Amino acid sequence: MINPDGSEGFQVNCGIRIAGGGGRNPIHKKHGLRALFKGIYGPTKLKYKLFPDTDVDEFDTIVFKSCMNISWNDYDPFLRTHALFNRDRWCQDTQRDMGAISTHGRFVHLYLDGLYWGIYDMLERPDASFMAHYLGGEKENYDAINQSEIIDGDMVSWNATINMANSGGSRGYDNSWYEDMQQWVDIDNICDHILNQFYNGNIDWTGSHGNNWRIASQRIYDEGGNYEGFHTIGGDIVAEVHPIGVGKMIAAFCNNSSISNQASCYTHTFIPQHTDFDDLCAVVPMTIEIYRSDGGSAGIYYDCAGNELTIEFAHNTLTKATLAVVGGKFTRVEATTPSYPAGSAFPWNVTSVSLGGVAADEIKTLTIKGMNALEAVGTLDGTKTANRIKRNGFRTFEISGTLMFDNQTEFTKYINFTNQRLIVNAAGATIGNSTVGLNIDIPKLVYTAFPPNIGGPGLIEVSFTAKATYDTTSSYIAEYTLVNTKLNEYLG
Repeated sequence: MINPDGSEGFQVNCGIRIAGGGGRNPIHKKHGLRALFKGIYGPTKLKYKLFPDTDVDEFDTIVFKSCMNISWNDYDPFLRTHALFNRDRWCQDTQRDMGAISTHGRFVHLYLDGLYWGIYDMLERPDASFMAHYLGGEKENYDAINQSEIIDGDMVSWNATINMANSGGSRGYDNSWYEDMQQWVDIDNICDHILNQFYNGNIDWTGSHGNNWRIASQRIYDEGGNYEGFHTIGGDIVAEVHPIGVGKMIAAFCNNSSISNQASCYTHTFIPQHTDFDDLCAVVPMTIEIYRSDGGSAGIYYDCAGNELTIEFAHNTLTKATLAVVGGKFTRVEATTPSYPAGSAFPWNVTSVSLGGVAADEIKTLTIKGMNALEAVGTLDGTKTANRIKRNGFRTFEISGTLMFDNQTEFTKYINFTNQRLIVNAAGATIGNSTVGLNIDIPKLVYTAFPPNIGGPGLIEVSFTAKATYDTTSSYIAEYTLVNTKLNEYLG
């Protein structure tokens, strides 16, 4: 390189390639060129301050742009007579003046092996090395693309950006879509770029042509921004078993109840239903209101479904029920005034158990867990909430507990795979001629694990697990019978 002012230039061995797209055609008398600095030619970088308006002073490659578009070198006679040789240089400088990154350049006279080729725009190439110089980091961490052709890196981020942009139509180009797009695209940068192209009247740029554009981005391996995803609700409602309140939980799980009069009280019978509530929800949907401690607000969780119901009986403990819910939607409301049912929760000393028609006074703890196998399913319905709550498997019941290992009776039933009826009854207060209470009937129970403990001073306990299966004689897998003072409390 020879500077016209006599300042020191340089000489370096490098490779030369033809550059550009349409300019490669032999119809054009002047081709774009690119100098490559690689070890097979000489130094791997050119170290020289080529451009006065940038501090970058080392380069992997340098482009010599022939400025064929709308120039004397264009194949179109009209465009040749309207040549604007500095058009591209003006656009790139203007893009940079608008606050964006753009290539620096300067006009030079180019000689190849002593043969004069004319005036060229010598400029930086916007590749990974260029991006690393101006944005920081290593060039290996950048993707650079030229008209959908990979220069450096890969197309993963670019394809994800295009997919995000194309999703705008189905999302109504709403605010959330715009916020998501800002995670992938520098909005200000692309707006400035479009304005620049409009102003200079570029027709060989986008649309059906899709020519002469480049993009680049840094590949980030650390966790990025947050995105709003599928809205689901899942959690447990845990409460002591109250003769009125527990009916809400059983009804939500069973999707079925019937009622009959029993002197001073009403008998509610719940059997897990064999048909779904409707096409959108397998069980009857429920609404839950949860109070907040912020001075009067509440959360309404609606269109929820009772997925699992667990009732735990244990010595010296109040009986406890847990309803696991799935799916649903949420909104905030002003809190309403709660009401509390009269009566007391069932204590441990009102519970009795029978196995195979015989009182089982050796049982210390007993847990009955029914599982509906429900799943909140999202669809392409234009929302972020569950469209359906459907079953993804069979309804199952698991029973577990501990008992005093006084004899081999229950262990023998385990060895022989004996089916037996389990009945749990919690009897509460007497009202008139009726007794408030909860009765759970499992007509076919079979042990699945019964590890005997053969050691100890005499107080020996065994933890067991069992499952319930559908009983064709009773026509159910489990039946819950609740006696209380409410008439139509649980009818859906």
